[in-house]
Amino acid sequence: MTDRYFYQHLIDLNEIHNLLNQVELEESERQKLLDTIHHTIHLEVVKFVLDELPKDQHHEFLATYDKRPTDNGIIVFLRRSITNLDHRLQHIIHQVVSDFKDTLHDYLRSSEEYLAGI
Repeated sequence: MTDRYFYQHLIDLNEIHNLLNQVELEESERQKLLDTIHHTIHLEVVKFVLDELPKDQHHEFLATYDKRPTDNGIIVFLRRSITNLDHRLQHIIHQVVSDFKDTLHDYLRSSEEYLAGI
């Protein structure tokens, strides 16, 4: 899965990498979890853009995005129509990362409790 998109500069997964390093996982499992978080961020960002962008601009956004998802011109285009775009995207990405971290912490906590009960 490619994780290079027009909003990539807003993503910081260092905390996620550190947390995943605390869990005993196969590399393929670790990569699947990272792919999942990237995919979730992607879905949430595209949903947000389509919710906020005027409907008559959907086709232009989707056509450009489909051909060149890493094109910095996309974010310039979106900034013209969506107020506080970068801040709002950062908030969405932060929320996805936070939810993922919470889930991972819950997993680690329950694993420790389970192992302590053995």
